[in-house]
Order: sequence, then C-alpha cells, then structure tokens
Amino acid sequence: MIPDHIDRSSFPPLELFQDLLESHDLLEKMGEIAKIGAWKVDLRTNKASWTKQLYNIYELDSSTPLTLEEILQFELPQYRSVHRKVVQELMERGTPFDLEIETLTAKGNHRWLRIIGKGLYDPEGKITHRIGITQDITTRKEIEQKILSLLKEKEILLKEVHHRVKNHMQTVTSLLQLQANASEDPYIIQTLEEANNKLKSLGILYDKLYRTHQIRQLSLREYLPTLVREIIDSFPKKILLTLEEDIQDIVLQVNQLSSVGIIVNELITNSLKYAFTGRTEGRIRVSAQEYEPEGENAWGKPKTFVSLIVEDDGIGIPESIDLTQISSFGLQLIEALTHQLGGSLRITRQKGTKFELVFPKL
Repeated sequence: MIPDHIDRSSFPPLELFQDLLESHDLLEKMGEIAKIGAWKVDLRTNKASWTKQLYNIYELDSSTPLTLEEILQFELPQYRSVHRKVVQELMERGTPFDLEIETLTAKGNHRWLRIIGKGLYDPEGKITHRIGITQDITTRKEIEQKILSLLKEKEILLKEVHHRVKNHMQTVTSLLQLQANASEDPYIIQTLEEANNKLKSLGILYDKLYRTHQIRQLSLREYLPTLVREIIDSFPKKILLTLEEDIQDIVLQVNQLSSVGIIVNELITNSLKYAFTGRTEGRIRVSAQEYEPEGENAWGKPKTFVSLIVEDDGIGIPESIDLTQISSFGLQLIEALTHQLGGSLRITRQKGTKFELVFPKL
C-alpha cells in the first residue's frame, strides 16, 4: 500500500514489474533446460552472484556462491592450473576464456563442465567484474566418448581384416610360386607368375593400409613407388633400367587404389616383357597428377581428375596393332578396370609407348 503523500506517478507501471518477473522466470527455465548457470564476481567487493541453476550443477544446498579457490578444489587436479591460468590472463590482459573441465560436485558426482568467462570494465578501462556461464556438458561428453570408443573398435576390426587379407594373399602367392617352380611348361609358368604379380599389387596395398592410420584411403605417393619397385624386382635383370617417378600426394579411396594398382602392374609388366627386346638399357617413367578441368560439370561444381601415366622409351607398339582387338587377358583387364574407374585410357606411340589413364577422383 503506497501512502497518499507519495506521488504514485513516480513509480514504474505495475505491468513493467510483471514483465521483468516473467523474463526472469523464463531465463531460469531456459537455464534449467540447457543446464546453464550464470555467475558474476564484483572485483571491488569480491562478492559473487550465482543463478539458481549453477547451484544445481554443483549440487550445492547452500545459497552462498563458492569462491574461485573453492571451485578449483572440486575440479580434477589436472584442470586446476589451467582454470587458474585463464582467469589470471583475463585479469591481467583482458583475455576471455572458454574451457572444458572435469569436476566433482558437492555430493561427489562426476561432471564435465564448459566454463566461459569475460570481463566488464569501467570508463577508464579497468576491469570491475568477471562474468560468465557454466554449462553441464556431461551427457555430450559421454556420447562423444562412446562414439570415439566405437570408432576405435571399428578401426581395430578393419585393421585386423586388412591384416588377415594380406596374410591370405601371401599364402596364395606362395602357393602360386611353388606351382610355377614345379612346372616345366613355359606358358603355365608365365601365367602363374603374372597372376602372382596381380595378387602382390593388392598385397602391397593392404600392407600399406594396415601400417597407416587411414584404413579407408591412401596416397598414391605411398603406394605406387613400392608397387613399381616390387614389379621390377620380380623380373630377371636383363637390362640396365632407369626408373623415373613424379607422383603427387593424391589420396584415393581403397576401391580406386586396388584398380589403379592392378592397371599399373599390367602396364609395367608389359613394358618389361616387350618394350626392350634387343636392348641393354631402357627407361620407364611413372607419374600421377591431379587437376580440375576448366568450366563446370553436370553438378555445377569443379570435379577433380587424376592423370596417371606409365611410359617407356622402348621399341613401341606398331601402328598396325589395334589394342582394342587384342585378346590378351591383361589388356582386357586394363580396359575393364578403366571402365570401372569411370575413366579413359589413351595410348601414344612416339619414342616408345605412353599410356595415360584419366579418371575422376571420388
């Protein structure tokens, strides 16, 4: 009841107080839903103010805010120095902070908290208050840790699969080699050795995948040099061979890498078998580049392509020979894998033979 001698017009309308109360209640409810508590510390009086939700986060029955040192005592030891340091940097340099810490509540329950803080300043630029929010992010952290655990289990499983596949391939290649050594028929020996080399190209890929953290993809720079040397070393040293390589760091998916590996195996094998007949020395060059054609594609976005070149300075393939009509299994395999990659193969007969495979990068 306002006494009659007081001017009622000097008071704000009652509706304003009602609006403020409703806004305060709404903020309290939003804080409860989002598990966010707010805090403010007056550095002149060292008095702190907390919202109701902040007491709930720390499971405090008291209505007296904790000091910074009291809050630090709840936190796990490895986070205390970090929290203390960011507050010190805010006080000395005005640097806002945003950190995640593990803590215990007053009832001993574990919590993950995200704490964001900044300063308020007087007209002279002197800091007068620390203000901020504290959010309970325990549920989010538990979900993240569960996802990371599942991903780790999946990666371990995939690595084990790669390892088993590699071991099985080694067993098969050993059996093929034993069979080739036991045969006296040159055609059978050659067929078995070619099949063996195809498996080796895949074996090298799985070995690289097993040894790297990226089990679904691999760089051509990691894969091709090892593969090419393995193919060359498997052939008798009939000539002095120079190998040139210019391979960019192009990361491809496993399904593309396996096709590329078999194609390179076939092309290098053909060069070693036929290109240097009657020669004492020769050169093989392997290069891989990626590029984006000018203009837009059907999706309206630039698409990256890979250009893989295998060339030699051998006797070359006669113009009279149409490679598309040859019944060689190796060339048919190259054509099929090129189609599988969604690419094209171009052959240049000039100072040897040059094969250029172009395909879109997934």
